[in-house]
Amino acid sequence: MVGTKINLGFMTVLLVPTLAFAQGKINPPASQSTNPPTSVPTVEAPAAKPSAPAPKKVAKPNATTAAKPANSVLYEAWSKVLLGGVHVGFIVQRYEFDPKKKEFVGAYYLKTGALAGSVSESLKARADSGLKPLGYQYTELISGKAKTIDATFPAGALVAVVRDGDKPPVTIRKSLPKGTFLSTFLVYTMLSAKDGVKVGARYAYNAIAEEDAGIYPGEATVAGTEDVAGLAAMKVFNTFKEVRFVSYITSKGEPLSTRSPVQSLATEVVPSMEDAIKGQSFTPNSVTAVFGDLPQGKINPVAMKAAATLAAPSNTTPPTEQTATAPEPEKQ
Repeated sequence: MVGTKINLGFMTVLLVPTLAFAQGKINPPASQSTNPPTSVPTVEAPAAKPSAPAPKKVAKPNATTAAKPANSVLYEAWSKVLLGGVHVGFIVQRYEFDPKKKEFVGAYYLKTGALAGSVSESLKARADSGLKPLGYQYTELISGKAKTIDATFPAGALVAVVRDGDKPPVTIRKSLPKGTFLSTFLVYTMLSAKDGVKVGARYAYNAIAEEDAGIYPGEATVAGTEDVAGLAAMKVFNTFKEVRFVSYITSKGEPLSTRSPVQSLATEVVPSMEDAIKGQSFTPNSVTAVFGDLPQGKINPVAMKAAATLAAPSNTTPPTEQTATAPEPEKQ
């Protein structure tokens, strides 16, 4: 989940609970459900990208490039974190599919200022082509206190090593109820349901909260459609870890914004990194340590719409955005 207790969830759809926990406004529930989710993965194959004109001269790939096919980036975006309407932090997130390993990879980096708890948080998570958890690494720094979780999933179980400050490492072992997934992949699980993402659809599920290695029940309902920054959006009501919030996503599952009225927290996808980090403390090395590079955040509807508007002549309609769709998850 986008972790500190706000999971954009897709930003991924679960980010608001994370910051709420970081601010100490809510506590985790005492009980956990073991009911499996009601939906079964079956996602549409990704739309092919239009072919670019062949260049006159093509550089010969080196051995390293030829041996490693590039991952398909499904989504990459920068977002602002807002508290009471005030810009207090940023998030950068990327989802990929590794065609060689046939794995989904989700990563994010979150940072907020003092008004939102002085949080730095990151996650790198992997799931197989059927969205079954494979492993994740989570890091958190809140007001100078560090915490890390390294999790693996041997033989249908969760094994997580937690290092919290100066305390001795603690190993968490739990059995996974059938269908349990990493919360950061919530939207892909919704997309893989029989009817996909549509108005009126309801998704009951069990998901792993990456920031505490706990397994919690959740429920998401697509309540209707709204216009968000000139884009058609699905309004999703979600409850996870006893926190209720609203997410706005496209029909392809691409997040646009999240809202938690009770905590006065919100996130908004913005066209560029500059929009997200403006006025915030920003260290590029912290981001590249998570992603391996500095994400440009252009593979999302908000950035594509902004680019199309700038490129289009004033008397014409901007072209329709084209984004990648997740490959079809395999049934477990």
